[in-house]
Amino acid sequence: MSGILSDNIGRSSGLVKAAATAAGGWAFVEAVVASGDTSIVLGEGNLNADYDYAVRVRVGKMSADTGGQLSVLQFGTSTGPTYQTSGYVSNGFSVFTTYKTSVNNPATNGIPLLQMNSIGGATDEEWSCFIEILNPAASILHHVTSRGVGHIENPGDNAQSWVFGHRTTREVITGLKCITSSNNYATGTFQLYKRKIT
Repeated sequence: MSGILSDNIGRSSGLVKAAATAAGGWAFVEAVVASGDTSIVLGEGNLNADYDYAVRVRVGKMSADTGGQLSVLQFGTSTGPTYQTSGYVSNGFSVFTTYKTSVNNPATNGIPLLQMNSIGGATDEEWSCFIEILNPAASILHHVTSRGVGHIENPGDNAQSWVFGHRTTREVITGLKCITSSNNYATGTFQLYKRKIT
């Protein structure tokens, strides 16, 4: 009986086929674990043509309250790369436990990872987000969306965040940088994924 099972389950020639990988899914590229870093760099020299990319931040935590300074995503261009610190436009919307807020163009030095005026640094003030970047290896306007959630300003205040933006220059992106200007990323895993444009 065991021979019949092994000959027919999960083999291309068997009666019971192995499940195929879904087309269009996200594929893992790399990960960086934060440990007191003021910036996290992903994808340098490794952004392929005809792919969309995504950065997932898992359980991020700041070293201290950001005091209204936004943590942002910046595009690297050319060899090196050179990270661009201006020319970004975005808008965002946040929903907290007791209120909501919307902001137009909150930062010009990058696209905010989260649309929050402050990210706390106390125990349990943690956050996660998923950021999509359209076809960075093409010379286009790269539209970016970010969705985030977490206990942002105090441990009991659950928050959700949506951000939409781009940089106003058509360019090829050669690297991605998450950067905070007021303190550092105490902990958190920053993961890069890609998905074939079909």
